[in-house]
Amino acid sequence: LIVFSLLFAVTLPLWLIPVLWPVITLAILTWVNQRVLRYDALAEHADAAEMRQVFAGRRPNLYLLGLVLALMA
Repeated sequence: LIVFSLLFAVTLPLWLIPVLWPVITLAILTWVNQRVLRYDALAEHADAAEMRQVFAGRRPNLYLLGLVLALMA
């Protein structure tokens, strides 16, 4: 939540450009979704080393999933 708030604050001047509104929103929500959901999916099933391996190996897929979920939200 703190990082999400910081990202919002840093990008606040860019919100004055109407063309960037959807891009900024999707970028921030994509990043937040993939960070939160990847941890939730593996928290009970994998140890720290396995999580790092999965996160590193599936990074593009996780960002794509985050983007799809951001579009749905």
